[in-house]
Amino acid sequence: MKRHALSLSFLLISTSLVQAQSDAEKAFQAMIDDVNASGWLTVEVGSTHYQADKDLLTAQNVVYKLNWSLPETGIKAANSTTTDATENGTAENDDLTIDLEITVPSMTGAGFALKEDGITYDSIIYEGITFDVTLDAEGTASDMQLKARALGKDQVSNGFQPFVGEFKIAPSRPIGSFLDYIRPILTKPSYEEYSSDGYVMTQFAPDGAAIEEREIGPITLTDFANGRIGSMEMAYQKGKISVVEPGKETNDDLPFDQVTFEAGKTVYEGYDMAALWAAIDPGMPPIEGTRDVVKVATTENMSFSAKGFFTATLGPSTQKDLTVKQPASYIVPLLDKMISQDQKPDKMPPEDQKALIKAGFDLARSFSYGLGEVKDIQFSGTIPEGDMSGQTVEAKLSSMRIADINKDGIGEMSVSGFDFTGPVGVSAAFDRFAIENLEFPNYAHIETVIDKGLAGEEPTPAESAKLAPNAIKMVLNGLKVRDPSANMVSANQILIETKKQGLAIPTLIKTRISDLSVPKDLIQHPMVSVLMTQLNMERLLVNEDITLRWDEASESIKLDPLNIELADIAKLDGSINFGGILRAYLDDPEQAQAAIATGTVLPSSLTLTNLGGIDEMINMAGGFSGMGPDQVRSFAESQIQAILSAFTKPDFAQMVAGEVKAFLANPDNITILLKPGAPVPVAQLLGAASQAPHAIPDILKIGVTANQ
Repeated sequence: MKRHALSLSFLLISTSLVQAQSDAEKAFQAMIDDVNASGWLTVEVGSTHYQADKDLLTAQNVVYKLNWSLPETGIKAANSTTTDATENGTAENDDLTIDLEITVPSMTGAGFALKEDGITYDSIIYEGITFDVTLDAEGTASDMQLKARALGKDQVSNGFQPFVGEFKIAPSRPIGSFLDYIRPILTKPSYEEYSSDGYVMTQFAPDGAAIEEREIGPITLTDFANGRIGSMEMAYQKGKISVVEPGKETNDDLPFDQVTFEAGKTVYEGYDMAALWAAIDPGMPPIEGTRDVVKVATTENMSFSAKGFFTATLGPSTQKDLTVKQPASYIVPLLDKMISQDQKPDKMPPEDQKALIKAGFDLARSFSYGLGEVKDIQFSGTIPEGDMSGQTVEAKLSSMRIADINKDGIGEMSVSGFDFTGPVGVSAAFDRFAIENLEFPNYAHIETVIDKGLAGEEPTPAESAKLAPNAIKMVLNGLKVRDPSANMVSANQILIETKKQGLAIPTLIKTRISDLSVPKDLIQHPMVSVLMTQLNMERLLVNEDITLRWDEASESIKLDPLNIELADIAKLDGSINFGGILRAYLDDPEQAQAAIATGTVLPSSLTLTNLGGIDEMINMAGGFSGMGPDQVRSFAESQIQAILSAFTKPDFAQMVAGEVKAFLANPDNITILLKPGAPVPVAQLLGAASQAPHAIPDILKIGVTANQ
């Protein structure tokens, strides 16, 4: 009885093991058959061995091959060929041929199981993988070969591999067909973890010379499912790039032949390839709301160098929040139509050309980018030739940033902590240079210019002007520049800002200069140089703050503030205002002449304040004219009164001359005021200028006051 029981148990165990072996081999063979059924990729297996007690299947000498041709004039259909007759009547193939061979000396899989739509596995280990890729563009010099080999093992755990079947290209949907095939390859596989010991890759030129060698250190990917990678880590990269043209031994334009590089660990968190794919593939489910493409990506230090010429290092870099939304239209159906009908873009019907351009804009506008930043950038190089050959240049940057990119504009592009040192004592530095709040032009204005271009028409000046950014702000802080003579130019801040509100002419122009310091030796104007000498000034210090703003509610333009200061010389302050400036004038400058009919003069003022230089300017005027200071003051007073008396009332001319006399006698400040009780039409002033100019001071209520 015991003997029969043992025999029965052995039979059951044996049957179970045979069944396990059969399932594993069936699953593996199904995977091989699916690849071979693709019609574009084949796989051959040298041998297989199955260990039933460990449920391990080992395949030896697995070779994947691809040979595929893409006609350069467009994909006609699957398995089609394209030839062109040459001038002598012979046929010339213009295909781009892609040859790929992947060899896996040993592949071991555990827990293979066949499912209805694919296979699952507990683990697959690949050992000694090699790649060989060749791109052959017939009749061109753009051929390329890439060889790669694994540094050890590649391992995937707890995964699912779907069946994808035959790759078929529909003649009417060449790109769409490709997306149909790739879609499940991207979205259906899954695995818990992929790890690799790394790869060495070499790219070759057509003449066989290595143009790039790259080594990638250990790689780990986790939680891949639905086209999304939970995290990815690459331990390092290093290599060298040749800058020698194919067929030559050295570079004729550069003093070096190759650049070497290294990069530290790179980490991606939340990398959603499916979200990226959905932006171009109409067959993907529509994107709901905003999806992360890359949540965070970081890279440790990087370096580049050319022996005997330069070295450059980059500190940690960070990228954050690359996101995508559903595009308003897809570009792929339009490309399919163009390719299937063998059309060139400029030969398409205008409506199709416009739709193609719009789809490109829609795709770009669907993406947003939160932050890209590189820190601690350093460069050191040697000047290779010329009078300064052999001398060094050094540059440092504490950071480079680009932030808040979306369909509306760019929040920030900045460089901080710049410090440059060159030969013969030349140096330059600044704390920060930034382009901020860059607002893209309205797409409606872009579309108007596109429509005219497709119709063969030239855009108007106003339409062209509306293609400029709607807003931009540029700021430079902490500038210091030194020339070979040790002259230093510096500035605390230089600012320029404009806004257009979608119009052709800016509605805001703002400039600010804070503590711009220029040494006397660099000032070429002779009068300014003489004045500085008389004032014992070694440097000219300039401050300026000017804002020109159009206010839509009041339909007015205000130049306020208007501040220009030359330290220790003089300062000009003012507020100049005009009304009746309609939106239409800024929308179309050709209508601006109508401002004569609607424009008005509003209350304004202008004040000149002496900061210590007016007396010396009087002395200079006397020196140039051969008069003493008192003679200059008297002459100025009389000339002003004579000029004004020619077209204004005598009492007004006398009043102005008296205030000028008081200012020149004891320079403190002098102010010109326009204080009309109500806006004064420009048309009224033009009429008065031709008929009764003496009335203008009364109309505008012009006043002049000195030393108030």
